[in-house]
Amino acid sequence: MIKRNQIDNLKKSLFLQGITNVQVIETHLSWVLLTGKCAYKIKKEVKFPFVDFSTLAKRKHYYYEELKLNQRYSPDVYLDVLEIKKHNHQLSIGSEEGFVVEYALKMVQLPHLSRLDVVIENNQIQQKMLFELVDVVINFHKKTKKVSDSLYASPDMIQGYVNNLQNFRIPFEKEFRLGKTVDQILLACNHFLKENRNLFIQRQQKGFIRECHGDLHTRNIYYIKKPVLTDCIEFNNDLRKVDIALDISFLIMDLEARGLWKYTKDLTEYYVSCFEKADFEKLIIFYKCWMSSVRALVSMMNAKDLVDKKKRYSLLHESKHFLKLSHLYVQELNTAYKRRCA
Repeated sequence: MIKRNQIDNLKKSLFLQGITNVQVIETHLSWVLLTGKCAYKIKKEVKFPFVDFSTLAKRKHYYYEELKLNQRYSPDVYLDVLEIKKHNHQLSIGSEEGFVVEYALKMVQLPHLSRLDVVIENNQIQQKMLFELVDVVINFHKKTKKVSDSLYASPDMIQGYVNNLQNFRIPFEKEFRLGKTVDQILLACNHFLKENRNLFIQRQQKGFIRECHGDLHTRNIYYIKKPVLTDCIEFNNDLRKVDIALDISFLIMDLEARGLWKYTKDLTEYYVSCFEKADFEKLIIFYKCWMSSVRALVSMMNAKDLVDKKKRYSLLHESKHFLKLSHLYVQELNTAYKRRCA
């Protein structure tokens, strides 16, 4: 286990290897040490309802899972799992001396300016880049392994995760006065699940549940001559073994969150045209609604323990934005339902 106060110790070990600058990025699940050439990701000893990194053995397992799963589409980026050892009170990555206290995932550090959210923010996005990205996702979805276990992506499993939003009603009300918005999102999602239970079962039977990415948004995508996918979910099978409609919905939702509505209709239609079309459209609205609420939760969790007031404010602002976007999709779900009833 590595604690926050030991990160400086690790940085010193990298300096001794000739690295002159190390930047540290922290999330609620990990630290990432950026050296310019390589990045080292270190998992925190944490346990939440959706992830269990509470022991070294479990973290070791998930380091190798993360390496294997991300090498499916980015083998040149995900390089190795290294041991972090302690020797004479000094921590070091990849050293032969000492005893193992943790592991680190070694990756190629990709240029920050090539990350898709940054490309969008800098007004450098082009329509052809987005269609190339959707092509990459389509090819990945067609090749990735189908999941036969009916437990995954079942309506009951999805409902359990959707209802997790209820646990955050109090902080959303406290921070934003949006407790009623949470109630409306939950009501709409649960109503959709009840009305379309057979649809979710049919999607399972038709082989649409696959070993997907699970966290397919613009901060996990780079554009370096071509789209590069990174950082899929390795720590929870429930969140990765999902309907391919969820994966593409997550991406489309994030593009809409960043103001790219003028592209998303064509991108969605293009993706859907490559698969069996039946009921894809209403599923995508539902999954966009759910995934935007998930992003709101994650941003809220990342902000929770931050000391940096500026970063905390930024994350809370992001959380509020995604929650309001989820509510916008609620209106789409309700409109679609009324249309079908009519």
